Amino acid sequence: RSPKNSPKTKRRRSPKPVPIGDQTADSAILHYEPTQTPIVQPAAKKPRAKRKKAIEDEFGEKWESDLRTRIMDDWDLYQRILRYEPIHFDTFLRIAGGDNKCSGRFRVQLRDFLDKQAISFHGETIRNRR
Repeated sequence: RSPKNSPKTKRRRSPKPVPIGDQTADSAILHYEPTQTPIVQPAAKKPRAKRKKAIEDEFGEKWESDLRTRIMDDWDLYQRILRYEPIHFDTFLRIAGGDNKCSGRFRVQLRDFLDKQAISFHGETIRNRR
């Protein structure tokens, strides 16, 4: 005997169509009524342009030119830079930020500035905190 014809397994019948009004509806058919569909509004997005603008204002051309003049005013440091001597990153932190505790974003911007100016430095490593 094959398992298909065994007495334990029964064949299931497909459900009969259910009458709706003057039509019969199959359970697999959906009826779409545009007037009854709810209108879903997308969630409002948070503005991010203001934050980016604030960062650009803080570390813009004025900040770079001011930092460049501070470096050039220190004659010994400037001569070391011209000789391509690696200088500790904390030296530039003192020049750029004073004695204030510097944020992570400030360190990244300072490191980018030094890379753009081709100033070799050491002591600042990128840390992945995980």
